[in-house]
Amino acid sequence: MITWIQIRVQKHLKLLFASLLVVMVVTFVLTIGNQSFFGSHDNARARIKDFYGYNLASEGTKSYLETVARISLQLNPELRMQTPSAYDLEAYSHSRAAALSIAKSLGIVEPDDAQLRAHVKTMVLFQDEKGVFSAQRYKMIMDAFRTGMRVPESTVLSVLSDDWRIAQVRALLGGAGFVSPEVIALQRQSAGTKWTFAVAQVPSGTFSPKIDSDDATLLSYYEANKARFQIPEKLLLKQVRFPAVAFVADVAQPTDAEVEAAFQRGKARYRPADLKADAEGKYPDFAMDGAIRARVVQDIVQARAVQMAAQKADEFTMVLWREEVPADSPRVTELATSLKAQVTALPAFAKGAPPASPDARPSDIDSQWTLAASERYFSDVVSSPGGASVFLYMGTIPSRMPSFDEVKGEVLSTYQDEKKNELFAARGEELRCKLQAAVKAGRSFEDTAKALGLTVSAYSDLKLDAAPAELMIPGGPLEIVTRLEDGAVAPMQLNEKGGFIAYLTKRDIPAFDTVQAAPDEVAALHANAAIQDGWGVVDALSARRQSELEKIEHGEKKAE
Repeated sequence: MITWIQIRVQKHLKLLFASLLVVMVVTFVLTIGNQSFFGSHDNARARIKDFYGYNLASEGTKSYLETVARISLQLNPELRMQTPSAYDLEAYSHSRAAALSIAKSLGIVEPDDAQLRAHVKTMVLFQDEKGVFSAQRYKMIMDAFRTGMRVPESTVLSVLSDDWRIAQVRALLGGAGFVSPEVIALQRQSAGTKWTFAVAQVPSGTFSPKIDSDDATLLSYYEANKARFQIPEKLLLKQVRFPAVAFVADVAQPTDAEVEAAFQRGKARYRPADLKADAEGKYPDFAMDGAIRARVVQDIVQARAVQMAAQKADEFTMVLWREEVPADSPRVTELATSLKAQVTALPAFAKGAPPASPDARPSDIDSQWTLAASERYFSDVVSSPGGASVFLYMGTIPSRMPSFDEVKGEVLSTYQDEKKNELFAARGEELRCKLQAAVKAGRSFEDTAKALGLTVSAYSDLKLDAAPAELMIPGGPLEIVTRLEDGAVAPMQLNEKGGFIAYLTKRDIPAFDTVQAAPDEVAALHANAAIQDGWGVVDALSARRQSELEKIEHGEKKAE
């Protein structure tokens, strides 16, 4: 599909476009044979991890998606109350990508100036304490983006434009859709079904089989599973921390008007704990006393200290850039110290396994892998509730394959755990066969299980809405039981105690005509569902595609 960039090139740089077209044709001709001009086709495919048009195999693409997602979350803090994915930057960045792909498929284009202005005026972030759009607040926030994150207003508006398109997708995917009385009846029938079953617990704590693990066996296992013991490439970083507490004494104390405005904006945050809501869920009004005022002042001062920390961190990066300071220069530490920052070397870490560190989320640290391919050695400013940080790239430790002697202890532990799990699974299947045979012979499941040394819990006429929490966990006893036929014994399932074997005695299903929904009930359900947001659908699509990519990646690794 011709993008807007290509259209502009066609209009204004026709000669350049023609040259590019020639290069594309030549490249295509060179790559249609058995061997690609740039390498094998298999290697090319390995570099592609298509996620709704974005290549997640590219660190640059992942960094871009997370950067715009971070800006979007700062512009839309209310999203954390609307979608679980907003609490995970990576998950939210994926959901945004999925939503924008849907918008593209549906032909939802960027908003015009009037639409974007109208959208901005509805945003909570740009409204004053009375809920009215404030041009002054808008300017203040845009200035904060420019100075604190070095994000120009044009970039923020681009993110807002994408968020507008995503909002249109959410509106289309939200709502009730079609509410079928038959579906409601089936749901009621399921909820009204009574289950009688038993669960036998197979403990793993006392399961200690003899496992042959001499050196020859371990060496053979190591050779057959070398990839499991390979030491991955690791990143070396220094964190330059600008803790907000270092700047508290430097910020101006808020005026009475500022304290009152902050109190009014966040009144729910400062509501006394002993203030109770009425029958309609409404709280009585309350005034700002001395204790509340102290909290408001503390919050304002902390926010200003965090902003000052971000400004100092930005100043740090700007000086490094303007003066072209080398990474190994003592000037780096001297400059950080002069700006009240602390320089700390982080432990080397592999992708996906970042270390814990103050003033930075694990995802922020892990995203610094992009520095390994960057032209500069220092990161953008990373803000947090406790201050700000800048990361310095110090190099990487290459991946390597350790010798057998280096990892002999790890090989022994892995081999024994794997063999123990195999033997435990075999033990579970043996027990299941004995229990199933006893049931077929007319003997009691519970008595047979106890005779085999198992602990048994029995349940009679249990409905789903009355089931204990430990039965309702995903993959738990009740989920397994609902898949069984009466009189069936399920294969052993693993849990934190070892494993369990479930047996369904019977199920009592209410007659279909007794669970029909009345027309007014259907109407009420439809009205309630109509207010649902479309984020759930977007999150589900994102999670499904991510799962598909993981399966593909797992299959490719297995094939290797």
